[in-house]
Amino acid sequence: MLFSALLHAVWNYLAKNSLNKYVFSWWMKLFEFLLYMPIGLYLLTSAVIPTVGWYVATLSGLVHAVYWFLLSSSYAHGDLSAVYPLGRSAPIIVAILAVLFCGENLTFVGIVGVLTVMAGIYLMSVDSLELEKLLHPLASKRNLGVIYALLTAMSVTAYTIIDKTGSGYFHPLLYVWVEKWISIIPFTLVVLTYNRASIREEWMKNRLPIVMAGFLSPLSYAMTVYMMRLVQVSYVVSVRQVSVVFGVILGGKLLKERNMKTRLLSSILIFIGLFLTSIQ
Repeated sequence: MLFSALLHAVWNYLAKNSLNKYVFSWWMKLFEFLLYMPIGLYLLTSAVIPTVGWYVATLSGLVHAVYWFLLSSSYAHGDLSAVYPLGRSAPIIVAILAVLFCGENLTFVGIVGVLTVMAGIYLMSVDSLELEKLLHPLASKRNLGVIYALLTAMSVTAYTIIDKTGSGYFHPLLYVWVEKWISIIPFTLVVLTYNRASIREEWMKNRLPIVMAGFLSPLSYAMTVYMMRLVQVSYVVSVRQVSVVFGVILGGKLLKERNMKTRLLSSILIFIGLFLTSIQ
């Protein structure tokens, strides 16, 4: 899971470092589909998938399309070190929804975990540790990226719950491949409608990062789907969130982003809180 988390942070760094975030994500998804087509077709020909499995995969693909749009929007408006940790805070949303709608209870450790994540998210939304900034966390227009990142986390919550079910009907790599080609259809319509002019330029400038990201993204998530078959989903997703620390480090070291002390502290709080919630 730690290796999966590192791969996830790396391809997000590549996406953030692109020219047009939406077009890069589209090219990346296209190569995800093409690079894994041989093994996807092989696994598909030897698999027996029930109808309900296809329904779940289709729903996952549609939710993933929304996720890709929101993720691209967050990177278009915010720094990697700020929006990436927030986008990965989905487990805390799962825990809160379980309490509100499923009758589950949080232990003292779980409550501490929730509060710790909330503190990390709040701290991530400020520009500095000055009192005025702390009292007005979303005052900066730059924090539009924070809003998109939190919406991204909600979409991650949705597809994580869906994929827990879907992983029982497919081989992990086949499931991820099927989800990719379903999700790319609506995302293609968005790119062709609003970003057609940037398609060639993005490819010419970032062809190698596109191919690399297209390889790393499904590999990382296939590892996660596989682990979902072995242990409880809350543990898998929460441990994987160590990627928030990796993402902040990549943003600071490679992209030279600002406010790194604040953001590193925030990412550590978010990771600790997610881990405490998973072990409650």
